[in-house]
Amino acid sequence: RHIGIFNTADGIDFSALQNYSANLNITVDSLLLQDAVIKNSRLLMMIDQGRLTTDVNGLYQDGVLQWNMNAWQEGRTPFIRTAFKVNRFNINDISLLNSAVVPQGVLALQGKLASMGTCAEDHLQTLRGNLAFQGQDVVVRGLNLSLANTMLSSDTSIGQLKDIAKQALGGQTVFRNMQGDLSIRDGICSINTAIADFEGGQLTLAGGVDLSSSRLDLTSSIAFMSTPQAPPLVLRANGSMSAPSLRLQGNAFTRYVMNRAMRKN
Repeated sequence: RHIGIFNTADGIDFSALQNYSANLNITVDSLLLQDAVIKNSRLLMMIDQGRLTTDVNGLYQDGVLQWNMNAWQEGRTPFIRTAFKVNRFNINDISLLNSAVVPQGVLALQGKLASMGTCAEDHLQTLRGNLAFQGQDVVVRGLNLSLANTMLSSDTSIGQLKDIAKQALGGQTVFRNMQGDLSIRDGICSINTAIADFEGGQLTLAGGVDLSSSRLDLTSSIAFMSTPQAPPLVLRANGSMSAPSLRLQGNAFTRYVMNRAMRKN
């Protein structure tokens, strides 16, 4: 019991709809939208003077998804306007995250998005909205922050810092709790607030992601419980979303360790 709506890969000609007016109301066990199965779905479709309006409501993963689409054609140019409202929309299965985020735990979104255009690129560039996110036990590759916290101590030397950084890079961190909110304007996603707790410390995140070019520029500040008086370490992630470069900026933390060693001597 799955219903496929249509495939927009080759474009849609809506000009023929100008001769029709109709209303369609369908309730189904599940509705297939590309790879997403929307359960307990209700599909509303209306054609009025060449304009197609589609509304979908249903359950996806452990949350509620509401989707609205308007499609029409002006001359030879088809336009599609979409709007989404999500409530605890589980995004663990999104492929662009899989290179950096292990599909474990729960990572969910809540909010509204809207876009308009004639192709996928247009929709990314016009995407606007606000989202809040929450996560539990989310595993992120690239840095083992819990190991770094375990190895750090009040007697850590400059030489030991280098060894800690080498061992921590390339591992993975389990974030027990994660929450924040972001805004999207014309395809640019800006993280307003983001806080993530891991065993032994806390990470705060700021920055932005260009969805149309799939590039990001994010800065993380990391505070460790083992060195509560030290300034946070700063981690910069820059480049493509699939394989960003990570750069540790620990000058303030290093100066703290050096000054502490000088005071002891």
